[in-house]
Amino acid sequence: YNDIFQRPSVSDDPVFLLNVLLPGLEQNRLSKELAGLAGPQLDRSAPLDDAEPTLLTYVATFPKEVAPKAALAQYYILHGQPLKARRLIEEVRRDAPDSPVTHMLSGELLVAEGKPEEAIAEFQKVVNDPKAPEFMRRRAEERISHLKGTPIP
Repeated sequence: YNDIFQRPSVSDDPVFLLNVLLPGLEQNRLSKELAGLAGPQLDRSAPLDDAEPTLLTYVATFPKEVAPKAALAQYYILHGQPLKARRLIEEVRRDAPDSPVTHMLSGELLVAEGKPEEAIAEFQKVVNDPKAPEFMRRRAEERISHLKGTPIP
């Protein structure tokens, strides 16, 4: 996004992505620690270039958590670093193979790699997952619609 004062969408800013994913950690004992560590970073929009050190800190501090790895993978996708993104997505897939987060990240990476049909298949898994949060299902539908070139009704 161009304006750092504009609230980014989930796919535009990995710091915001981490904020969106935090509710998924509510049942996890580390969620309060993660929120405490994140602090003010989660309450503001940061330019993407400023996000990497923060995200690397989250990943190092909480190596078994999916959310920081997912946010960092999204950062790398957005910054044209697919090899780094793929490594993190593989870790996320090992930790949470059926998670909608895993499928969304895989889909976004496949889009970046120019593989729209494979990406659509990943996004469709999120749409079909009754346990996926509603916002993720809507986002997956939006991505499918965009890739197919059809508007969402």
